[in-house]
Amino acid sequence: MSIIDVLKRAAKNGVSNAISSSVSNAKGNVASSINHAVNDLTDKAKDGIKKAVNNKTKKFKFEKLPETLEELKALPEAKLTDYYATAALAVIALDVCSTNFEEGEKMLDFLNGPNTFSESDRQFIKGQFSEGRNYIARSYFEGATPENNYTPSTPYKIEVTESTYSKENYDDGYITLYLESGGADGLRPIFLRTKKSTGEWFVNDYRGVLVSIRKSKDQDEWA
Repeated sequence: MSIIDVLKRAAKNGVSNAISSSVSNAKGNVASSINHAVNDLTDKAKDGIKKAVNNKTKKFKFEKLPETLEELKALPEAKLTDYYATAALAVIALDVCSTNFEEGEKMLDFLNGPNTFSESDRQFIKGQFSEGRNYIARSYFEGATPENNYTPSTPYKIEVTESTYSKENYDDGYITLYLESGGADGLRPIFLRTKKSTGEWFVNDYRGVLVSIRKSKDQDEWA
């Protein structure tokens, strides 16, 4: 299911009417239309997080980041029965894509489960990491900010948040989680879907993670 399909589903269930408008009017630049939709969903997420009585957040710590699919599969989080863990591993896989696309693609293909990793997915990721923007996924690691050129603290930590609205499509097998970036003012959504026969959670769409991240200091001509 594409980002467009997921955002339409979210709109239909009342997550954000603005998303539906953004999707229906999208013509031309895919990243731009995703950017607008993500911003609308992010505003809704912030509202939901403010209202949440028991907001759920999980933080994952990694002493060393995996560099290959085999190393990623060796992590306890790779059982994929915890949707928070799947979201955290998606950040790692995207970060690997920025330096070793072939290996990162293998990781994403594993995390996608039954979803097909398409040529449009490849081109979108490569486009977002072009022109020196290989810091985008790295911005989701704790301590990484534009000012320090997105250098994360060690051990590496990733925080995943569930808002009040995260489970509006849960009965249909979907959940929307949110990730905090040191280069964005709001949380960024990542969509997951469960395979009911196994209880595993796979990434359904990650493209909202790759948009609207501020330039690193060494890339910002105005810094």
